[in-house]
Amino acid sequence: MSSIFPHELTELAGITSRLLDAARQHGATDASASVFESKAQAVQLRQGRIQSLGREVRNGLSLTVFIGQRQGSAHSSDLAPASLAEMAEAACAIARHTEEDPYAGLPEPSEFAQHLADLNLYHPWEPDSETLITLAREIEGGMAAYPEAASDGAWANAGQSQFWLANTRGFGAGYAHSGHSLSARVLAQRGSSRNRDFWFSQARRQADLESAASIGAEAARRTVAALNPHPIQGGNFPVLFDPRSACTLLGHFSQAISGRPLYMKTSFLGERFDSQILPAHISIAEDPFIPGGKASAPFDADGISGSQRALVDAGWLRSPLLGHYAARRLGRRSTGNAGGAYNLSVTSTLTQPEDNFESMLGKLGTGLLVTGLAGDGFRLINGDYSRVAQGFWVENGSIAHPVDGATIAGNLLEMWQQIIAIGNDIQTEGSFTTGSILIGDMRVAGQ
Repeated sequence: MSSIFPHELTELAGITSRLLDAARQHGATDASASVFESKAQAVQLRQGRIQSLGREVRNGLSLTVFIGQRQGSAHSSDLAPASLAEMAEAACAIARHTEEDPYAGLPEPSEFAQHLADLNLYHPWEPDSETLITLAREIEGGMAAYPEAASDGAWANAGQSQFWLANTRGFGAGYAHSGHSLSARVLAQRGSSRNRDFWFSQARRQADLESAASIGAEAARRTVAALNPHPIQGGNFPVLFDPRSACTLLGHFSQAISGRPLYMKTSFLGERFDSQILPAHISIAEDPFIPGGKASAPFDADGISGSQRALVDAGWLRSPLLGHYAARRLGRRSTGNAGGAYNLSVTSTLTQPEDNFESMLGKLGTGLLVTGLAGDGFRLINGDYSRVAQGFWVENGSIAHPVDGATIAGNLLEMWQQIIAIGNDIQTEGSFTTGSILIGDMRVAGQ
């Protein structure tokens, strides 16, 4: 990796070791340190003109110390030995001035990840500037088939990082990972109607990205298709969330079963573990160990491995997403989720191979297809849901006209119980994977 990053992983391990030693010298009874390096190249074009072009090398160092059950933290981008000593001194000074927290502290040594599998996360790509510019031009070229569309930006990005995490209880490990992307934003106009939308592709390997031209074409297609929206009558209708918008429902779910909302008692799911919250045909699984997965990791921010498990099993809520601190607050064991969820996927036993997007429109019948959402209309405390939707009105399984500004509302528990079908048109957005989700009945208010 020396040809990519300024340091080898073993050198990063040495930096964290020296930082931990400095923390002990300044009075820390325990400490955790992490260091990362990243290299990125990116270009942005807009209508053939370069808006930005750059290469960036970054690093960062974090230290958390414990003096008994008092905690302090410090951060720096200076890896020099003198800076390490200053960081340790500052973190310990902060800890001495904080209140004791009975839940503060590092995990027990037996909790740390023991066997680190190679998850195939690192596929470096260092294109030259001309290659990135060419890809961005190809993205804009893909928009050309839609005369009403104009580029509002085309991006090509290549990035790779490595990091090391260590603590005073014997854990020390790190790995490299990569993330590359191509994206497009389109502005379209027809008469007085204007619309903006986007499309993108992200992957660990450059070869796994969608073609640049297809990204531009898809962004333009989506943007043009939504021009000249028509008003709709309000009422109760079935609603189909396309895969991109359906991923937001998984996001709300993961937030509601995460540590802080649970121990602060601000989640509507806090008292619903080991009860049915979804129809029996639906399960939600987490798998941190998918080779090459967009959200795969051998261990979390505490150094604890997650596990392949069912969060929801045949409709029943079984397990939360907990880091070490939250687990202590709740009197439970960590699930290896300090830092968030890892590769959540939703499945239905009713889904058939032929349940593509067109099939899901047929299942919708007459109702609203949601392709975009706006507004912060989710209340974690009680599950109430109200968001502004963009999409299409569907009649008898066929798209009739675009819709923009309609409000869809309900309560997530009631919405989830109303899930009729999940499509086979699977898409992954960050940590979440799902097909389109059909909810049988929601309140829809016309714009």
